Amino acid sequence: MTQPALTRASTMGPVVEFVARGGGCVARVFRSAELPLRLAEQPDLLVPLRDQFRLIECAARELGDDALPARLAREAGVAGLGPWAQRFCAAPSLRRAIETGIGDCALLLQSATHMALTVDGPLARWTYRITERTPVGRQKNELLAMGYMISVLRWYAGASWAPDRLDMPGPRLPGRASVESLNGCDVTHGEVAAVVFPAHLLDVPNPRTGCFRSEDDPTSLPGAEDLVGYVRELVRLSLLDGRPHRAWVARRLGLTVRTLQRRLQAQGTSFADVVRGISRAQAAVLLRRPEASVTEVAYELGYADPAHFTRAFVDWYGQSPQRWRREH
Repeated sequence: MTQPALTRASTMGPVVEFVARGGGCVARVFRSAELPLRLAEQPDLLVPLRDQFRLIECAARELGDDALPARLAREAGVAGLGPWAQRFCAAPSLRRAIETGIGDCALLLQSATHMALTVDGPLARWTYRITERTPVGRQKNELLAMGYMISVLRWYAGASWAPDRLDMPGPRLPGRASVESLNGCDVTHGEVAAVVFPAHLLDVPNPRTGCFRSEDDPTSLPGAEDLVGYVRELVRLSLLDGRPHRAWVARRLGLTVRTLQRRLQAQGTSFADVVRGISRAQAAVLLRRPEASVTEVAYELGYADPAHFTRAFVDWYGQSPQRWRREH
């Protein structure tokens, strides 16, 4: 069974800052999208793509700003692409950057995503398409993605550069005039979302090789058939709101709780085993932070009582959290 698409939280851009700056209610936006507010502090976490769609849609409605996705991408720039940005910003030329980024997108940044580069005479088209069916937010997501693509192009062509046009599929684009003003080009109807620009730019060398370095090595997204990998990522996400719940995870996978349990058993594991594994690894990460007390770590991992966390930690590591911290 193919699992729902995932994307990195960094692709949402500075949505919290924009909503707060615009006088909106950040908590209401995240609550409407059924996502933990603390997600904004964890840009490398993986999020169901449908949830990202819904969050951006809710934020745009909260502010009454249909051009919000374009603003988010412009503000975030290439850094909003997280570790994947390294693929673009370290390439020797724009052509090589796009080709490398296309090859790595579905592996490192966002699954169920197809990008392509074509050249037709004097014009190049860099296209973006989501292969998963989504009920809401598709057009907003396309605007967000093309904003990031323009940021990559500007890395090579200059900060004031603008594309020839943007192609947008689907119905009439709300906020079209604002989108055109932000990106400095016309928006026209097309069969697939695309940034259209002069083909000669593909040969432009990287003017800033070596000045962008990601501190993190990009980790691959779980494969589309990797149920256990998907459950792990959803457990990491749900830990931001306390102890993970089977029903929350199952709903995002389009499964009943019973079906989720049965399929995990067929893979030789269980939901409780996955939670224990994630909590065990995360406890070691958090305890290495000197500013975090054992009580704070316990609450961060969803334990209502630090004593319960301590007992679990002793089972995992054979010693108390305090002693483990001293030794490590």
